[in-house]
Amino acid sequence: MRVDVSPGHNVARLAGTLVFMDAGPGSATIELYGVEFAPGEDPGEQPLVTLLLAKPSATLTDVLTLHQGDITGDLILHSGIVKTARFKSATGAWVMDTDAGEEGGDAAVQLPTTVLRAGGRCPLSLSVIG
Repeated sequence: MRVDVSPGHNVARLAGTLVFMDAGPGSATIELYGVEFAPGEDPGEQPLVTLLLAKPSATLTDVLTLHQGDITGDLILHSGIVKTARFKSATGAWVMDTDAGEEGGDAAVQLPTTVLRAGGRCPLSLSVIG
């Protein structure tokens, strides 16, 4: 299947994503996993770290630029190498799964390093959803 959308339509889609992510009493999160898994499926393990996003969780221009709640990063609970990111809304609902990688690459979620050590902090590098 092929679907091409106009730039205006894409911005409207992203605006809907932002509203969906931020609707609810909490804050949206990004769970980072050391395994790959099918979209929407159970990852089969606990996240290495859960990044708590600010509210609003992103700035909308022609892309969504993500904002972490604590710019110093969130506490890493398990050591491992990040492979996949799962976005959850402020209500805890699944939003989307994306790739994750080191800053400067083409992954949606970018980090200073994908090698995480338990007890450290994980800051989010410039990350955009387009």
